Amino acid sequence: MSCRPFFPVVSSLPIGHFLRTSILALMALCSSPASSLDFVPCAAPKGFEVIRAAGPPLVERPLFATFDDRGRLYVLDSGGVNGDDRGAKPPDVIRVLEDMDGDGVFDTSRVYADQIVFGTGLLWYDNAIFLTSPPSLWKLTDSDDDGVADQRQELVTGFAFNQSCSDDLHGACLGPDGRIYFLPGRFPHRVQLPDGTLLRAGVGPWLMRCRPDGSDMEFVSGCVGNPVEVDFLPSGEMFAQGTYWAKPTMGGGLRDAVVHVVDGGEYSVRDRDYTDRIRTGELLPALVPMSATAPSGCMIYRGTALGGQMRGDLFGSYFNTGKILRHRLRRQGATFSARTEDFLVPLTGDVHFTDVLEDADGTMLAIDTGGWFRRCCPTSQIAKPEILGGIYRVRRVGASTIGDPFGEALQVSISPDDEVIALLADLRPAVRERCTEELRRRSAISNAARTRIVDALSERLTKSVTLADHRNQIIWTLCRIDGSEARVANRPAIHDKDRDVRTAAIGAAALHRDAGAVADLQDILVNDQAFHVRREAANALGRIGDKRSVPILLEALAHTTPTRNVPQTSNRSQAVSPLTVPLNGPDGFLDHALVLALIRIGDAEATRAGLRSTEVRVQRGAMIALDQMENGTLTADDVEQMAASPDSDLQRTAADILLRHPDWDQAAANLLRRWLESGTLTSEQHATLVQVVRQFRASALVRDVIGETLAAAVNARGAAVASTDVSVSLLGVLQALRQSEIKDAPSSWTELLLSLTHQQDPVAGAELSEAALQAIEALQLSSAKDQLRPRLMSSDEPAARRVAIARVLLSLGETLAAEQLDYLRTQVSPQVPVNARLAAWDTIAAAKPIPAYLHELLEQREELTPVELPYLLKCFAETQDEATGLALVAALEKYELPIHPDTLERTLVHFPDAVRARAAGLIAKQAELAAAQAARIDELQAVVSQTHGDVRRGRELFFGKASCSLCHQVQGQGAQIGPDLSSIGAIRKPRDLIEAVLVPSASFARGYEPVTLTLNDGRVLNGLMGRETAAEVIIVVVEDGKPVEKHVSRAEIDDAELGRVSVMPQGLERTLTQQELADLFRYLQACQAN
Repeated sequence: MSCRPFFPVVSSLPIGHFLRTSILALMALCSSPASSLDFVPCAAPKGFEVIRAAGPPLVERPLFATFDDRGRLYVLDSGGVNGDDRGAKPPDVIRVLEDMDGDGVFDTSRVYADQIVFGTGLLWYDNAIFLTSPPSLWKLTDSDDDGVADQRQELVTGFAFNQSCSDDLHGACLGPDGRIYFLPGRFPHRVQLPDGTLLRAGVGPWLMRCRPDGSDMEFVSGCVGNPVEVDFLPSGEMFAQGTYWAKPTMGGGLRDAVVHVVDGGEYSVRDRDYTDRIRTGELLPALVPMSATAPSGCMIYRGTALGGQMRGDLFGSYFNTGKILRHRLRRQGATFSARTEDFLVPLTGDVHFTDVLEDADGTMLAIDTGGWFRRCCPTSQIAKPEILGGIYRVRRVGASTIGDPFGEALQVSISPDDEVIALLADLRPAVRERCTEELRRRSAISNAARTRIVDALSERLTKSVTLADHRNQIIWTLCRIDGSEARVANRPAIHDKDRDVRTAAIGAAALHRDAGAVADLQDILVNDQAFHVRREAANALGRIGDKRSVPILLEALAHTTPTRNVPQTSNRSQAVSPLTVPLNGPDGFLDHALVLALIRIGDAEATRAGLRSTEVRVQRGAMIALDQMENGTLTADDVEQMAASPDSDLQRTAADILLRHPDWDQAAANLLRRWLESGTLTSEQHATLVQVVRQFRASALVRDVIGETLAAAVNARGAAVASTDVSVSLLGVLQALRQSEIKDAPSSWTELLLSLTHQQDPVAGAELSEAALQAIEALQLSSAKDQLRPRLMSSDEPAARRVAIARVLLSLGETLAAEQLDYLRTQVSPQVPVNARLAAWDTIAAAKPIPAYLHELLEQREELTPVELPYLLKCFAETQDEATGLALVAALEKYELPIHPDTLERTLVHFPDAVRARAAGLIAKQAELAAAQAARIDELQAVVSQTHGDVRRGRELFFGKASCSLCHQVQGQGAQIGPDLSSIGAIRKPRDLIEAVLVPSASFARGYEPVTLTLNDGRVLNGLMGRETAAEVIIVVVEDGKPVEKHVSRAEIDDAELGRVSVMPQGLERTLTQQELADLFRYLQACQAN
C-alpha cells in the first residue's frame, strides 16, 4: 500500500513528531579507488584472511547491512551526527552496494533512501527494506524498480526516541517463521498502530514480532536493557545481545550480555525494576555475561565456507572493544552454554564494529562505523569524525568458491513445484530461503495452489527426506503458509527422530496456536528425553490454552515419575501416553516454560492442586502461576504456608510474592519474625528484608517485629558472650530502617536505637553502632538529640563516631556550637585517613558554617588533594560573603588544582560581582588547561608508554595513595560509587584510560551519569542515576564517602537534569610520580576479567 513518506524528528518521550517529506530521487554511482583497499585495521585467526570490501566514497560511516536475493548489499550509512538535531536535518541514508565482478569487493554505490533520522536496524525481505528508526518500524519499497524507495509505510509506532544512546528501538531481523522481529529498549513506549490503536503503554525492553504487512503484532518476551539484534538457530531458538543487563551489585565489571531468548522470558535490566511483567520466578540468566563491551550486532553462522565446525555458532560485533567474538554454543538442559573467543581483533584503537553478517557464499562481513560516534557507548567523549569506517570481508584461505550463491541462475520463479521443493535441500542457505519464499508466494495465489504445495511438502517431510536440515526447511516453509492444511502437515514432525527438527515443528505449532497438536505436544512434554524439546512443548501448550494440559504441566514441574498414569486410548490425537520417563533435575528454562504455560491457560481451580503436592517444585510453580494469572486464587494463607517451608527457594519465592501484595502484612510480619529469630540471614534474605520493611513500613504488625528485634538486641547487652545470631538479624533490621522512609516511627525505638550506638555494647560493634546512628537519622528521631549532644564532645567516643553524631544532630535540625565545629575542623587535617576526612568535610558542609569559620578552614589547609576539592567547595555553597569568596578564589589559585568550568561557575554564581571578577584569571587558566587536554593526554601517554609499569605496585596504589578504591571496585574490593573496574583493561584502550583519569568529565560510563533532581519543595539532590520503577526513581548519593540510595517519588520531582561534571575529581595524576602513574595504568590495563 502506498503512503506518504515520513520519518520522525526530535521530540520528548515517548512519541516523537513526524517529518513528512518526499525522498530525493538520487542515484550516486561512484567507483572505489584502489587506495581505499590498502589498509585493513583488524586481524583474523590463522587460516583466515581479511580484505576491505568497501570504504569511502562508497560508504563512509556504515552501521548495519543486509543482502537482498540478488546479492546487493543495503547499508545504513550514518551522517555522523552526534547532536540532538537529527530530526531537523535527517542525516542518515541507505546505500546499495554492488560487487560487479564477483571478486568480493564492492564496486558501485547508490542512494536507496535518504533523510533517515536515526537508523538503528536494517533488513531486506520480500522486495522491501524493513527499518527501525525511532519512533517507528518502517517498510520501504521501490515500487517502480528505479533503485530508489518511493513508498514508506509505518508498520508500528510510539517507541521512545531519546536521541543520544539509541536505546530506543533496534532490529529488524527475519525469523525462520517469516516474521519480522525487532527490539524496543529500556525506555517508556506507547506502542500503537498507525491508525492509533494502542497495543501497549509501558517501559521496555521487549522482543516483538509481526508479519511483513504489520499484522499479528506480538510482544514475545523481555530482553536485556538495550537489545540490538536477534538471530535464530535452524531449530528456531533465539539469541539476542545488548547492553544494560547486569545490576551493579553483580560486580565483576559486568554490564552487557548475550541471552538465550525464550517466549515470555524476563531478564535483568541494569537500572529498571518492573512491576508490569509476568514473572515465572527468578529472572532468566545470561548466556554470556560481559563487561561494557557494547554489543551491536550478531549472527548465527549457517554456511560452510569458513569451516563446517562453525555452523551454528553465534558471532557478535562489539563497539567498545572493536572485536568480533565467536560464541560456540552447546546445549545444556533446556538452554545453552557458550565458549567465547576472539575472532576479529583490532589493530588500531579506532575500530568500532557495529554489525556482522554472512554473505551467501559463506564469507563474513564485519561493519566498522569509524570514529564518529561518541554518545553513551564509546570509550571516549572525543569524537573522531575524520576516521571513517569500512566493510571488511573475512574468508578462509584456500576455501573453494561457491558458484551462484544466491541461485539467480536457477530461475526459481518459473520452475515447477517439485523442482523448487527439491531445492529446499540445497547446500546454499540463500537458495533454500529463495525457494521457501517462492513456495509461500505460490501458495497464496489460490486454495488449490496451497493444497497442491502443502501436499507435496507433506509427502517429502514424512516419506522421502533423509537430511534433518531439509526437513527443517520444509517445516519453516509450511510455517509461512497460512491455512489449516499446513498445520496438519506440520504435526508429524513433532515426533521427528531429530530433536532439533522436533523443536522447529513445535515452534511452528506454537506460533499458529495449533489446537489440533495438543495431544502430540502433551506426549512430547511427558516422554521426550530432550529438555529443550519439552520446553518448547510447554510453551506451545500455554499459547494454545487447552485446560486439559494443566495436570500434565504440574506433573512435569515435579521432574519425577508421577504416581498415576494419564488415561490412554487407541486414538493418539485424543489422549497421550502414560508418564513413564523421569524428568531429571530442576532446570530454570524448563521451569519458566511450564509456569508460563499454567499462567497463560489460567485455570486457577486446576492449578491449585499443585499447592497440595508433596513436591516443592510443583508447589512453587503453582504458587507463582496462581499469583500471576488473571483471576488467580492465591491467598495470604497460601503464601504464608509456603514461606514456612524449610526449602530456601520456596521461602524466597513466597517473599517475592508478598512484596506484590501490600495488604498481606500479617504474612509479611510472620515471615520477618521467622527469619530474624533464625539469626542466619543469607545475602538474598537480607536484600528481601530491606524490601519487606520498606513495603510494609506502615503496618503495625511489621513494626512490632522490628521493635521486638531491637529489644532483643538491647537485652543481650549484658551477655557474657556476644550473640552473633542477634547481630546478624539486627544489622539487617537497622539497614532496612535506613531505607524504609518511615515518617512516624514509634517513640519506643529511640531509646532502643540509642542503646545500640555505644561502643561498649558487646553485641553492637562499630558496624552496628554506625548503622544505629544512620537509622536514627533516617527515621528523624528528634528526641535522640539530648543524649547525642554531649557525646559529640566526649573523648570516650571514637573520632569516626563523633563525626557521625554531628551529622545526625545536623540532620535533626541542631545548630553546632563553635567548639563542636572546631572539633570537626581537626578531622580534615592531612593526618586523618582520607575516608574519615571526607566524612568530616561532608559534615562541615551540612553545618553551613559562618564566614569566619570558612576563613579559618582555608588558612588551615595550605595544600589540598584533588579528592577533597569537591568537598571543600560544598562548604561554601551557603555563603554570599564577598571577603569569603575572595579568600576562596585565592586558595584555589594557591592549590593549582584543575576544576571543571561548570563546577567553578556553580561555586561562584551566588557571590558578588567582585568575587567573579577576581576569579577571571582562574577561569581563564582553567580554560587554557581544558584546551590543552588533548596535548596533555598525548604527553602522559608517551610518559607512561616509556616507563615500565608494575602491576603489583599499581594495585597497591589503586587501593592506597591514588584513592581509586574510595569509589571503584575491582573483583569485589573497594566502594561501589563509580563503575566497577574489574574489566576496564578489556574495554578501554590505554589512551582512553589516561583520558578518563585526566579528564573524568569527558565521558561517563553508562549508568553513572551525574543527575540533579529539583524537588517540588525546593530541595535539590545531586547524585548518580540508579534504578527506576513506575512510581519512583532511585539516585545514589555519596554520604561519608559511601553510596546511599535515595528513593524519590516521581510526583515529588519538579525537574531532572543530567550533569556534565563527573563525581570523580580532576587532578588525581598530580599526586603521583611518573613511575607511580606507569604502575597504576599498568594495573588498570591488567584488569581484564570478563
